[in-house]
Amino acid sequence: MDILDPTQDLVFKLLFDGPRSQGILIALLTAILAPKSPIADVTVLNPGISRQNINDKEITLDLLVQLDNGTQVHIEMQSDSRPGFSVRIIFYWARAFVNQLHRGEAYTQLKPVVSIVFTGYRVFRDMPCLHSTFHILEVKRHVRLTNVFELHLVELPKIEQQDSFSEVRPEVARWARFLGAKTDEERRKVSQEDPMVREAYEWLVELSSSEDVQRYAREREENLKLNEIERRLMRAEARAEGRVEGRVEGEETGTKKGKREAIQRILSLRSIELTPSDHDALMACHDITTLDKLLERAVLMQPGQALFEGES
Repeated sequence: MDILDPTQDLVFKLLFDGPRSQGILIALLTAILAPKSPIADVTVLNPGISRQNINDKEITLDLLVQLDNGTQVHIEMQSDSRPGFSVRIIFYWARAFVNQLHRGEAYTQLKPVVSIVFTGYRVFRDMPCLHSTFHILEVKRHVRLTNVFELHLVELPKIEQQDSFSEVRPEVARWARFLGAKTDEERRKVSQEDPMVREAYEWLVELSSSEDVQRYAREREENLKLNEIERRLMRAEARAEGRVEGRVEGEETGTKKGKREAIQRILSLRSIELTPSDHDALMACHDITTLDKLLERAVLMQPGQALFEGES
């Protein structure tokens, strides 16, 4: 049995939004937020996952929860880099914040909204810290404007940097090591260090034993890969049309180069390796029509098939 990867958004949501999730969700929130008073209860405001959500490549499977003191927390796992990261995170925060208020209610009724984002990539490469916290501050004196906005960013790849733990609480480091572990053995070892992390690991194993959950996770992974392929295709087409590289190298040369690069990137993303003969043939191909056909084939072909199969 393959243990599911909690950095996939579907698996992450199931892990912290299920029949065994209440305790581990409170433990995760306590580690990240370090509240002055213990979190006694938490309610998931967007429970469950629909079939439409699994198939929708543009939807992020996040968690919106409410603490016993009324504070709302938006929690998201983002394994791959996407355009407009910071703006999108602030948009999600703003949506949750505004949705609290109904017509006729006073602004004073608004409760704080906290965003917690785990990333599978480095957002700030020049900052070694694993866990970063953001507020709205005055530029010179760093006076905090309000407590209604707070953003926590946990960059999981930084668990490999020793200096990333220097300013991080041990509880945060354990959860980061658990979520960002490269192997199940690493994840299992981390789970032995903390009873709530161990509970999370046991629940992850139980989820992984479900054929339905495994199938949903595979479907979600395929949909996310397709979304990435589509984004790369759009960028490649922009180059091919002369909007980027084509303008530098000449429209026709740029078009051919852009299409060849798109084919290689798509196959790489789908873990399909070009044979030496296919690679040489692709590099030697200068016919736009043939390259268009190969681009379509790169999206649809199965592992083991030849790129130039049936092409003349």
